[in-house]
Amino acid sequence: MIKQRWHMFIPGEFDRQPHLYCVGSSLERSPAYSSKAWALPDSAAARQRCVLQYTIEGCGAISYQGNVYRVETGKAFVFPRTVSDAFYYYPLREKAPWRFVFCEVCNLNDAVEQLNARHGPVYEFGQESFLIQKLLALLERQTQKNAMLSCRESFRICSDILEEMDRIVELKDSACNGSLATVARDLIFRRREEDFSLSDLAEKLGVTPEHLCREFRRELGVPPKQYHNQLRAKAMQEWLVNSSTPTKQIARQFGFENTTNFIAFFKKHTGITPGEFRQR
Repeated sequence: MIKQRWHMFIPGEFDRQPHLYCVGSSLERSPAYSSKAWALPDSAAARQRCVLQYTIEGCGAISYQGNVYRVETGKAFVFPRTVSDAFYYYPLREKAPWRFVFCEVCNLNDAVEQLNARHGPVYEFGQESFLIQKLLALLERQTQKNAMLSCRESFRICSDILEEMDRIVELKDSACNGSLATVARDLIFRRREEDFSLSDLAEKLGVTPEHLCREFRRELGVPPKQYHNQLRAKAMQEWLVNSSTPTKQIARQFGFENTTNFIAFFKKHTGITPGEFRQR
């Protein structure tokens, strides 16, 4: 992997709305790596940016408002540049290299600060995060083609970041206050675009599949896997409506090894094929 690569985007005419400023990836293994090692630009534009850094492999750390957090594989930290005492670094005693993907977004400060006040700056996106896959795909696309990023796509990525953070915060609140079915429902929503089994979900929640299925059906009226398939089919419809991405690529995004299985799943849960749905 290249040690570091990144791409900066020039704001469009709607630069006051949320938009993506830059995206990149890096591989660090030196204790000298720290955000304190370089001076941040002291400008109004820089102060409107938020940093998101997600660990692909290894582990990093962030000091935020007097507390230190480990940022392990599958986790990301998010914070506004306006937090003057926040900095991130490669932990001194770590041996494995820290591989991560990062981005900066503009005009999300208030929302990020509110979510961090409830949750803290570190979020467990998971090792199969659909959002992170989108960022990596975007970085690869920009590196190869240096293509333009539309205002709509830029705004959508910002919305995806906030939505994922909000879901994680709600899941944490549900775990403290909600029932097993409520926690399972929120977790399924977060992972609605992934393929996973009832056993995977039950293991994540620390219960048996039978107990989870019984409680979920009792409160929500349907088995958890059926609920997941309904949400997954809806997410597929959103992709088909809101993008021009080829069906084959969408199938891969949802974990299907071939397009035939993707089409069969979509038709089973919607009554029509993806192609027919797009035409309508």
